[in-house]
Amino acid sequence: MAFYAHFSSREEVLAAVLTRFMATLDTDPVPGERWDDTLRRTMKAIHGGFTSHPHLCGIDIDPLVSYEGLSAHTQKIVNLHLDQGMSEKVLTKAWAMVDAFLTGFDANAIASAHYLEAKRDEGSSAMPAWERIVHSAYSEAAFQSGVEIIINGVRGIAAPDPCEWYTPLS
Repeated sequence: MAFYAHFSSREEVLAAVLTRFMATLDTDPVPGERWDDTLRRTMKAIHGGFTSHPHLCGIDIDPLVSYEGLSAHTQKIVNLHLDQGMSEKVLTKAWAMVDAFLTGFDANAIASAHYLEAKRDEGSSAMPAWERIVHSAYSEAAFQSGVEIIINGVRGIAAPDPCEWYTPLS
Protein backbone atom coordinates (compact mmCIF):
# COMPACT_ATOMS: atom_id res chain seq x y z
CA MET A 1 0.00 0.00 0.00
CA ALA A 2 2.96 2.36 0.46
CA PHE A 3 3.28 2.54 -3.35
CA TYR A 4 -0.18 4.00 -3.60
CA ALA A 5 0.82 6.93 -1.40
CA HIS A 6 2.95 8.02 -4.38
CA PHE A 7 1.16 6.38 -7.32
CA SER A 8 -2.53 6.12 -8.09
CA SER A 9 -2.38 2.83 -9.98
CA ARG A 10 -0.30 -0.15 -11.07
CA GLU A 11 0.06 1.49 -14.49
CA GLU A 12 1.50 4.64 -12.94
CA VAL A 13 4.08 2.53 -11.07
CA LEU A 14 5.02 0.71 -14.27
CA ALA A 15 5.32 3.98 -16.22
CA ALA A 16 7.66 5.32 -13.53
CA VAL A 17 9.75 2.12 -13.64
CA LEU A 18 9.98 2.31 -17.42
CA THR A 19 10.91 6.01 -17.30
CA ARG A 20 13.63 5.33 -14.72
CA PHE A 21 14.94 2.33 -16.67
CA MET A 22 15.16 4.26 -19.95
CA ALA A 23 17.00 7.09 -18.18
CA THR A 24 19.79 4.64 -17.21
CA LEU A 25 20.64 3.81 -20.83
CA ASP A 26 23.63 5.39 -22.63
CA THR A 27 21.64 7.76 -24.82
CA ASP A 28 22.98 11.17 -23.79
CA PRO A 29 24.52 13.44 -26.44
CA VAL A 30 28.28 13.12 -26.94
CA PRO A 31 29.67 16.41 -28.31
CA GLY A 32 31.18 15.98 -31.77
CA GLU A 33 29.86 12.42 -32.22
CA ARG A 34 28.82 11.43 -35.76
CA TRP A 35 25.18 10.44 -36.22
CA ASP A 36 26.05 6.86 -37.22
CA ASP A 37 28.20 6.39 -34.11
CA THR A 38 25.33 7.82 -32.05
CA LEU A 39 22.97 5.32 -33.65
CA ARG A 40 25.34 2.42 -32.97
CA ARG A 41 25.87 3.47 -29.34
CA THR A 42 22.24 4.18 -28.48
CA MET A 43 20.87 1.09 -30.23
CA LYS A 44 23.47 -1.06 -28.43
CA ALA A 45 22.49 0.54 -25.10
CA ILE A 46 18.77 -0.02 -25.65
CA HIS A 47 19.33 -3.59 -26.87
CA GLY A 48 21.63 -4.35 -23.94
CA GLY A 49 19.18 -2.87 -21.46
CA PHE A 50 16.25 -4.94 -22.65
CA THR A 51 18.17 -8.17 -23.07
CA SER A 52 19.73 -7.71 -19.61
CA HIS A 53 16.25 -7.20 -18.14
CA PRO A 54 14.09 -9.53 -20.28
CA HIS A 55 11.20 -9.40 -17.82
CA LEU A 56 10.50 -5.81 -18.92
CA CYS A 57 9.33 -7.06 -22.31
CA GLY A 58 6.81 -9.37 -20.64
CA ILE A 59 5.05 -6.75 -18.52
CA ASP A 60 1.48 -6.26 -19.66
CA ILE A 61 1.03 -2.50 -19.71
CA ASP A 62 -1.55 -0.22 -21.25
CA PRO A 63 -0.12 1.32 -24.47
CA LEU A 64 -0.93 4.84 -23.25
CA VAL A 65 1.00 4.18 -20.03
CA SER A 66 3.88 2.70 -22.00
CA TYR A 67 3.92 5.81 -24.17
CA GLU A 68 4.04 7.93 -21.01
CA GLY A 69 6.99 5.90 -19.71
CA LEU A 70 8.88 6.17 -22.98
CA SER A 71 8.10 9.77 -23.93
CA ALA A 72 11.05 11.46 -22.19
CA HIS A 73 13.46 8.93 -23.69
CA THR A 74 11.89 9.24 -27.13
CA GLN A 75 12.00 13.02 -27.04
CA LYS A 76 15.67 12.92 -26.01
CA ILE A 77 16.64 10.59 -28.88
CA VAL A 78 14.63 12.50 -31.50
CA ASN A 79 16.11 15.83 -30.39
CA LEU A 80 19.61 14.33 -30.37
CA HIS A 81 19.36 13.39 -34.06
CA LEU A 82 17.62 16.62 -35.06
CA ASP A 83 20.33 18.61 -33.25
CA GLN A 84 22.93 16.64 -35.22
CA GLY A 85 21.36 17.97 -38.41
CA MET A 86 19.33 14.98 -39.59
CA SER A 87 16.20 16.22 -41.34
CA GLU A 88 12.79 15.42 -39.93
CA LYS A 89 11.91 13.58 -43.14
CA VAL A 90 14.98 11.31 -42.89
CA LEU A 91 14.57 10.83 -39.13
CA THR A 92 10.93 9.80 -39.51
CA LYS A 93 11.95 6.98 -41.87
CA ALA A 94 15.00 6.08 -39.79
CA TRP A 95 12.85 5.95 -36.64
CA ALA A 96 10.50 3.43 -38.25
CA MET A 97 13.44 1.17 -39.19
CA VAL A 98 15.14 1.44 -35.80
CA ASP A 99 11.96 0.95 -33.79
CA ALA A 100 10.84 -2.07 -35.81
CA PHE A 101 14.30 -3.64 -35.64
CA LEU A 102 14.84 -3.08 -31.90
CA THR A 103 11.35 -4.20 -30.97
CA GLY A 104 11.40 -7.32 -33.12
CA PHE A 105 15.01 -8.31 -32.55
CA ASP A 106 14.90 -7.91 -28.79
CA ALA A 107 11.56 -9.71 -28.37
CA ASN A 108 12.78 -12.60 -30.50
CA ALA A 109 16.23 -12.71 -28.87
CA ILE A 110 14.60 -12.92 -25.44
CA ALA A 111 12.13 -15.60 -26.59
CA SER A 112 14.96 -17.56 -28.22
CA ALA A 113 17.06 -17.41 -25.05
CA HIS A 114 14.12 -18.69 -22.98
CA TYR A 115 13.50 -21.50 -25.46
CA LEU A 116 17.15 -22.57 -25.51
CA GLU A 117 17.29 -22.46 -21.71
CA ALA A 118 14.18 -24.67 -21.50
CA LYS A 119 15.71 -27.16 -23.97
CA ARG A 120 18.91 -27.29 -21.88
CA ASP A 121 16.86 -27.81 -18.72
CA GLU A 122 15.15 -30.81 -20.31
CA GLY A 123 18.54 -32.17 -21.31
CA SER A 124 17.82 -31.76 -25.00
CA SER A 125 20.47 -30.13 -27.15
CA ALA A 126 19.91 -31.60 -30.60
CA MET A 127 18.15 -29.25 -32.98
CA PRO A 128 17.23 -29.57 -36.63
CA ALA A 129 18.95 -27.18 -39.03
CA TRP A 130 16.02 -24.76 -39.22
CA GLU A 131 16.04 -24.32 -35.43
CA ARG A 132 19.80 -23.77 -35.32
CA ILE A 133 19.49 -21.13 -38.04
CA VAL A 134 16.57 -19.34 -36.38
CA HIS A 135 18.14 -19.26 -32.92
CA SER A 136 21.55 -18.25 -34.29
CA ALA A 137 19.90 -15.25 -35.94
CA TYR A 138 19.72 -13.50 -32.56
CA SER A 139 23.41 -13.28 -31.75
CA GLU A 140 25.22 -10.06 -30.89
CA ALA A 141 27.01 -10.24 -34.26
CA ALA A 142 23.63 -10.46 -36.00
CA PHE A 143 22.43 -7.46 -34.00
CA GLN A 144 25.47 -5.40 -35.06
CA SER A 145 24.93 -6.43 -38.69
CA GLY A 146 21.33 -5.25 -38.45
CA VAL A 147 22.45 -1.88 -37.09
CA GLU A 148 24.87 -1.47 -40.00
CA ILE A 149 22.11 -2.32 -42.48
CA ILE A 150 19.94 0.38 -40.90
CA ILE A 151 22.78 2.91 -41.09
CA ASN A 152 23.25 2.13 -44.78
CA GLY A 153 19.48 2.44 -45.25
CA VAL A 154 19.51 5.90 -43.66
CA ARG A 155 22.32 6.93 -46.01
CA GLY A 156 20.24 5.69 -48.93
CA ILE A 157 17.14 7.56 -47.75
CA ALA A 158 19.14 10.77 -47.26
CA ALA A 159 20.97 10.61 -50.62
CA PRO A 160 22.34 12.79 -52.12
CA ASP A 161 22.93 14.39 -48.68
CA PRO A 162 26.44 13.30 -47.58
CA CYS A 163 25.12 12.67 -44.01
CA GLU A 164 27.77 14.80 -42.31
CA TRP A 165 25.69 15.09 -39.15
CA TYR A 166 27.37 15.57 -35.77
CA THR A 167 26.31 16.31 -32.21
CA PRO A 168 26.99 20.01 -31.57
CA LEU A 169 30.13 20.70 -29.55
CA SER A 170 28.35 22.91 -27.03
